[in-house]
This record gives sequence, structure tokens and C-alpha cells, in this order.
Amino acid sequence: MIAFIRKNSFVLLLLAAFVLSDVLIDWWDPMVTSRRFYKNDFTKTLYHHNWQNHGPVFFGNSAVTGAYIEEKSDSKLIEMGLSYGKLTDLKAILEKGLFHVEGQLVVGIDVHTMIDSLDTDPTYQWFKPWYQPYVYAYRDYFRDSGTELACGLAEGSLKMDAARYKPCLCLSGNAQAGFIQPARLPAPVDR
Repeated sequence: MIAFIRKNSFVLLLLAAFVLSDVLIDWWDPMVTSRRFYKNDFTKTLYHHNWQNHGPVFFGNSAVTGAYIEEKSDSKLIEMGLSYGKLTDLKAILEKGLFHVEGQLVVGIDVHTMIDSLDTDPTYQWFKPWYQPYVYAYRDYFRDSGTELACGLAEGSLKMDAARYKPCLCLSGNAQAGFIQPARLPAPVDR
């Protein structure tokens, strides 16, 4: 056994470093705690209620719950509108103990709330299996943030005043800041 450990010590230490770093990143949970990353609707709900994870709830997709104005309501329900929120999302929230409903649970129903085949936001906490590495689960958001940081370093924008900061789109090609003359626009595509 000792010979096996000595022979494979580099691989074992590399594996231990990977597991330890993933545990530390998972504990830190930058998708929730860091302002650098996109926040999903569930995290925004918790944030706007001082991380309170219990109370009466008005649940539904954002099209339904958008009509409910929490500040003007007498019922004082916590508006938990999720983009493409479905009943299976509510079930997962309750089963994983991410939110505890106290008193009322009002479910706003429309066609989209009842259709389970619609894709929903992959950053919701209930989609990540316990065994999946944190960085792998949110790899797209880490890549985008790293790309923006690298672009900022390339442009020297890290030395800029924070008030003048604009997100870097140098590698995207899909968005362009400013005004484009109509003559320079591409021709519309017939579908």
C-alpha cells in the first residue's frame, strides 16, 4: 500500500488539490455571493428578502408573478417568480429545503407553468447534483467571466476608474456598442 502511494503520490496530491479546491469554491458559492456573476431569479428573490428562506410564497413563472407587486400587496406574499418556472421547480425547492413555505402557498398558473418539457435556467441550485464539481456545473459563467477579465487585461482597463467601466465585448462579435448607419446593416434574412 505504501509503495502504491509513493508511486502515485503526484496523481493523488493532484486529485486531493482538485477535491479540496472544489469544496472551498462550493462553500464560497461565488454564483450567489459574488457580484461578478449572473444571478438567477431564485437567488434574486433571496437577496431582495435579506436571504430569508421562509415565509408565505407566491410562486410561478415570471410572466404570471410579474403582475404581483409585492410592496403594494396586503397579503405580504414573497414573490418567487422564476423564468420558465414550473411546478417541478417548486417541488425541487421544497424537497431540497432551499425555501420553507410558512402559511400560504399561492401558485400562479398559466400554460408555461404546467409544461415540464420547457428548458429552464440551468443555474438554479436544485439542478446541480451533489457529486458534480462546482466549477464544472457553472463552467459557462466562469468562462465568460474569465474571458471578460482577459479582455480587460488586454485593453488595460483594469487601471481605469470603476465609474467608467463597461463590460468587454471584444471577443463576442454579437453585440456592438453605439449607433450603426442603416446602410451598414446586413440585409434581413427571409425565413
